[in-house]
Amino acid sequence: MKLIKKTLLNIFGIFGYEIQKKNLSDNFEILNKLQKNKDLIIFDIGANTGRWIDSSIHKFNIKNIHAFEPSKNEFKLLKEKYSNNKKIILNNFAMGDRSENKILNINYKGSLSSFYEVNENTNWFKRQQDNKKVFKDKFTIHKEEVKVDTIDNYMNKNNIETIDIIKIDTQGYEPKILDGATNSLKSKKINSIILEIIISDIYKSNVSFFEIEKNLIKNGYKLVSLDDHGNLFNKSIFQLNAIYAINN
Repeated sequence: MKLIKKTLLNIFGIFGYEIQKKNLSDNFEILNKLQKNKDLIIFDIGANTGRWIDSSIHKFNIKNIHAFEPSKNEFKLLKEKYSNNKKIILNNFAMGDRSENKILNINYKGSLSSFYEVNENTNWFKRQQDNKKVFKDKFTIHKEEVKVDTIDNYMNKNNIETIDIIKIDTQGYEPKILDGATNSLKSKKINSIILEIIISDIYKSNVSFFEIEKNLIKNGYKLVSLDDHGNLFNKSIFQLNAIYAINN
């Protein structure tokens, strides 16, 4: 295992990347350095119940946070927390590669809800199933039809010229969201992006670095940070948080 990890570190090192174990605060520190601590316009895509919003309020100088959460239950909680905060703009719909209505799988844990169905033939799923305190009957509790829009459309409709930071945590739907930001990425209206990349096949759709980077690298964005969260050889989920920024 150590040899495999050392090999991966060496491979990324060849391309000028360095992988280090980081916590959430480290990611905020990196994003602050990229944005030079100015008043920021932030998109939180997959806001859930607002954990990232709470941290952003304390870590950044905020002009506005545009939060996107399609789940009715989670959005209700967001409204209860932030309806009186004029800097937080709440949107009860998802982001994707086109404007449409789509079925969202609402899972027993809100942060695991996804447009993709869960893959039950994995060690990760079996571990979830063993957790009887929260996973009592079935993983997917119900399904909701939700509205989907694109980053490009939203920016045009709301006359947003620049987004300083986009955070995307959407359980495998990240590539579709980047597809819906093609024009904004091409014109470099987005300064930096932090997103979750799930390598494990816990959903019936796999995410690859190629899918993530196909709209980023060609438009002048560079991978500036990866954190180290597991591997494919143990029973825990293998996922990474990656930060991309305009390569100046």
